[in-house]
Amino acid sequence: MNAFYFVVDEGMCCIASAQALHIARSWGCDVHIFVERRDPAAAVRQVEHEGRIHYHFDALMPCLPEGLPSSRSWPHIVYLRLFAPARLQQYSRLIYLDADVLSMKPDHAIWDVALPSGLAAVEDYGTLFELPPTAKNLCREDWLETLGISSGRGFNSGVLVIDPQRWREHDFAGRLVEYFEKYPQAERFDQDFLAWLFDGAWTELSPRFNFQASVLGFGMFAAIDPVFVHFCQYEKPWFDRRGDAATNIDEAIIDVYDALLEEVGCDAAALARPLTLTGPQRFKFWLRRKMAAHGFPSRKERRVGRERQRRIGVFADYVSARLSEGRFADMTAEALPDIRDETYFDGRFFRTRLDRDALLSVRVGS
Repeated sequence: MNAFYFVVDEGMCCIASAQALHIARSWGCDVHIFVERRDPAAAVRQVEHEGRIHYHFDALMPCLPEGLPSSRSWPHIVYLRLFAPARLQQYSRLIYLDADVLSMKPDHAIWDVALPSGLAAVEDYGTLFELPPTAKNLCREDWLETLGISSGRGFNSGVLVIDPQRWREHDFAGRLVEYFEKYPQAERFDQDFLAWLFDGAWTELSPRFNFQASVLGFGMFAAIDPVFVHFCQYEKPWFDRRGDAATNIDEAIIDVYDALLEEVGCDAAALARPLTLTGPQRFKFWLRRKMAAHGFPSRKERRVGRERQRRIGVFADYVSARLSEGRFADMTAEALPDIRDETYFDGRFFRTRLDRDALLSVRVGS
């Protein structure tokens, strides 16, 4: 028996609930939502589906040792995903998802991927393209070495495939304290800790299982054919920033989130964060968009385009190397399909033009 789980606060519970209903229906398995409330009295809307969706309130924070570092981007709740599997020992496999991960479709083959170390994950693509400022003058391998990761391999912790029986072998509380005593400079907290703890022993999955925001505009959506899309950036689909070059997220994805939230009775408007653009900004984006459409790229388009092409090259080389080496546990193909999505410059971002009908088929109940 297999299950998914989320760990959220009350502010993100409606997003997790919408995903839980969608996953319970499409994947046909249990979904557990651990809600760690900042306000213990906060009311939380719960959804049901055939007894498959389970809520757990304020169950994990007591597991967390004191003194661990946190930041605005990486609050203490990020550590709690480590402790949930101990409460889900009735399952043979678990998939942890960040709340900003959209399940595009079920792929039940993932449950059969061998997990000799108890963990499978996907490379962190953001650090393939650009290292944090603290890594100045270091290559990626040397930077990882400063975090105690000698294998040169790191991963994104937003999608984790876990064997809960193997997971229970680790003293996460004790090892967390040990890690941050040794490496107080770590900035991505739980992610750096896990990469150190499993140091290269984790099973690598292809981009299909964590298609990250940093590659959204590459025109490789159809070639990768993602199972999970991860909006690991400040911009989120539920911000509902449509038009005027306000976001790099396709409006069809925003429509999907509107439908998911409506299904569970959440007010999407309450989650929106409209971006206010000035008249000059709107005109600037409009002019660049017109220039691009008529084949006269602006300086902005050329500059962004050069960086985009560099990143596409890095990503394509990475995927090609992993496929040729047979490193992706979920893929046996020797190369990706030679197809590219239509992309365009909207005056601010390069976007992939996605198939609206195909995306809307993701909706709950469709």
